[in-house]
Amino acid sequence: TPLPLDLLLLKEIRLQGVFSFDSDAVRRAIALAASGRFPFEELITHRFDLADAERALRLVADASSGDRLKVVLTPSPIDG
Repeated sequence: TPLPLDLLLLKEIRLQGVFSFDSDAVRRAIALAASGRFPFEELITHRFDLADAERALRLVADASSGDRLKVVLTPSPIDG
């Protein structure tokens, strides 16, 4: 994918790279998650529709709310 560096410079956008894992590590992680050996699904404590994103963010930001572990936003279905 071409990267328009001139546009980055003109708009004074900072581009920062991050370390990631190689494709073999990603494949192994996906296989582990798919194996069913560990109940990863149970880590999700709250689910919100995208329309309720503000409420979800308030829950995440609330330091006194100790019952949340992972909060997930799910896109609303497209009608029609």
